[in-house]
Amino acid sequence: HLGLGYLQLGRSEESRKTLARLLARHPDHALSLNAQGTALASLDRYQEAIDCFLKADRLSPARPESLENLALAYIKTRKFSQAEATARRALSMAPRPRSQAILGHALYLQERLDEAEPCLRAALLADPSDTGSRTLLASLLRRLGDPGQAHDLLAGLECDHPEVRLSLSMCLKDMGRIEEAITHVDEAIGQDQASPDLLRCRSQLLLQAGRL
Repeated sequence: HLGLGYLQLGRSEESRKTLARLLARHPDHALSLNAQGTALASLDRYQEAIDCFLKADRLSPARPESLENLALAYIKTRKFSQAEATARRALSMAPRPRSQAILGHALYLQERLDEAEPCLRAALLADPSDTGSRTLLASLLRRLGDPGQAHDLLAGLECDHPEVRLSLSMCLKDMGRIEEAITHVDEAIGQDQASPDLLRCRSQLLLQAGRL
């Protein structure tokens, strides 16, 4: 319907208003509640989104989509243990790559890296195009002391997203390939000049290269 159409076009506020009118007439429509939660989450209104996802789950408890969205909202509000439990419940319904990825993210944020790794690998095996899981797994491998494997995960990506370039730069830094790392981070800054993480990384790299 129209609210979902607006959401797919990235017009979150119009989607929220349209869905609010629909829900005023049909307050127990689970699909609309899930869509409204997604619209609210995209507007950074996470607690309202959580309320929508919880109600959608109560009305239609066999749908993992609402649980996945709820787990993501819990991650955004730093409720990591609740995110983990919710993602596990979604996985108990169906072994969806998205649920695996969300569970891996929740475990990573709780510093349970050994448990997060197989979840992220499973998500990536099922969906090799999942850039988020690939980048997070690379970060995890770097923290476990394997920047070479992390680099290999990212190097073949045909993706110019600044976050991917930043992760690749950090892998190269850990491998001692400082000049290559500077090149990647400079390209990322060209796309996102306001990112404090990119600017901080560049300063560290230049200092390490003796150029500051």
